[in-house]
Amino acid sequence: MKFLNLITLASFAAANPYRRQQQTVTGSIQNSVNTLSGATVSTLNEIDGAVQSIKDNTDAQLIVQLQAAVKANYQAIATALTGATTSIVLVTTGAVGGVVGQAAGLTLEQVAQLTASVESVVESVENIGATVTVTVTDLTPALRAAFQSEINAVKAALNPFIYPIALFARAVLNANAGAGATITGLEDALANLVRIQTELVASIGLPSLPPFPPLPTLPARPGN
Repeated sequence: MKFLNLITLASFAAANPYRRQQQTVTGSIQNSVNTLSGATVSTLNEIDGAVQSIKDNTDAQLIVQLQAAVKANYQAIATALTGATTSIVLVTTGAVGGVVGQAAGLTLEQVAQLTASVESVVESVENIGATVTVTVTDLTPALRAAFQSEINAVKAALNPFIYPIALFARAVLNANAGAGATITGLEDALANLVRIQTELVASIGLPSLPPFPPLPTLPARPGN
């Protein structure tokens, strides 16, 4: 399955320390986010189509086959979210110096790269939330029972994926206060990420994000 092949490639990249060392923190985040984004589009479409078919059919054997497909696709999304989270944590909250250390000294080009990544995260999270909402709304608990645990796994994987990206973006904003339009774009992207997460709290029952810890204001580096 193409989606699973992409996950395998992403896992290999995350497990290869030499490759990680050749990337900036923003480049590593962008690679992880783009892999997730590219993989989930077709998978979410498959889920949406299968859910509609389950809703429209009465053939028990066909419904079982469709449920198996939905189960596998939700499982793949949960795996991809977890893999992306692991890669992102390695270069942000889990890196030497944490998000503050990693945020210091980014160029404006790297800030723009991070902004694009946050915008992509917003789109992916919004699309995942929309598919979960349709699945839960259109199918009865009995029809969802075969893959409810996989839906729960996706929901459980969303906040751990969102939080380190949001925390790093906040640290970058702190480190580059007053840097102009590029920083404003990141601020807007972060606000949209927090907004969509808040909407998912209401729509699919995600927990609220943990509070963000206070961050020191760092002086802008020369060249920023």
